[in-house]
Formats: sequence, structure tokens, C-alpha cells
Amino acid sequence: MLRLGGREFGEREPVVMAVTAGDAGAVARAVAQGAAIVELDGPAALPAVRAAHPGLVVAVRAADPVAAEAACAAGADLLGGPAGGADPAFARIAARYGAGVVCAPQALEAALAAGVRADGVLLDGGAGGSREAVRGTAALAATGHAVLVGLADGELAGPAVATAAVTAWLGARVFRVRDVTVARQVLDMVASIAGHRPPAVTLRGMG
Repeated sequence: MLRLGGREFGEREPVVMAVTAGDAGAVARAVAQGAAIVELDGPAALPAVRAAHPGLVVAVRAADPVAAEAACAAGADLLGGPAGGADPAFARIAARYGAGVVCAPQALEAALAAGVRADGVLLDGGAGGSREAVRGTAALAATGHAVLVGLADGELAGPAVATAAVTAWLGARVFRVRDVTVARQVLDMVASIAGHRPPAVTLRGMG
């Protein structure tokens, strides 16, 4: 189970994290397109986002522990930072506020030791869909913690779509993207093929 803020996500439920500038219009579009998490670059826009979307999970990328503290104090549900969350101060701050944290696999034990809830940990599966990251997805998913795949460099097309599909099939749970619509379509398709959700449309042979 993955639990962030007031949301609990099912064991096999694929989750889209939308990277936005934090303005009201962008956040509203991301939510309408199927994002369950919105990532903000800093805590400044967090109060307005929280007021407009009370049930939305809000993630904040913080550059340092001071910014992390400010983000959690403002109500961030998920905390990300530099170096894959290797700085133990980030985990201690997240634990103190009950927030989740994105961390590198090698920082997992430190995060748990700092008091971060096991169901609030996202293992960073790597950004950009490198072959090494894709191949390691199944092993990370086998730990029982949710795996985050970063695909937010640009338009979700071509190799990035393939990466999203393959890593979802291998057990990745959360996908950090800018193109929410395409990501949602790809993840729903994979879930339907895997039998984790009913297909949106059922076609029968006409012969």
C-alpha cells in the first residue's frame, strides 16, 4: 500500500505525478487529465493549490533542508530533494511531519531509521529511462516499496512511452511526467493488459 496525505493507492494502482509550474490553471489541467499527485518546485504555491484541491497529493522538490522544512510546514504530502534523498536531514524532516519521501535505493534504510513510514517511501527508479534503470525496476519493486520513474524531460512520446509501459509492467507505481494525458493512457492500457483493471472498451470479433 502507498499512502500519501489523505490518499491510499491500491497495490497495483498506477499513479501519475504531474510536474507543473504551480499556477492554478496548470494544476487544474493536470488534475482533470488524471494526475493524482502534483509536484511543485518549492513551497510558495502550496497553500493556494491545497485550497483549490483539498484532496490532491502535493509533492515539493526542495533544494535544501531549509526549503524542505518550509514545504512540510506548509502541508506538503511528499518531499523530494537532491541526490536522491541521500541527505538524512530530508528524511528526518519528512518523518517529523508525517510526509512521504522520495529516496534513492541506497538511502532506504536511513529513511526508515529516521522514522519515515514504510508506506510513504518512494524509491527513485531513475530518470530518463536509461537501460540500467529500466532493468532494475523489477528488483526495486520486489522490495515492497513503491517505485518512482521520472519521465519529465519533455513530451511523452517514442522511447519515453515504451519506458513507461515496460517499467509499469515490471512493477513501477508512480510516474513523474509533464504529459499527463499520454501517461494516463499508457498506464491504463498496461493495467488492462495485465488484468489489473477492466478495459475501457471491449471489442468483439464480427466474423
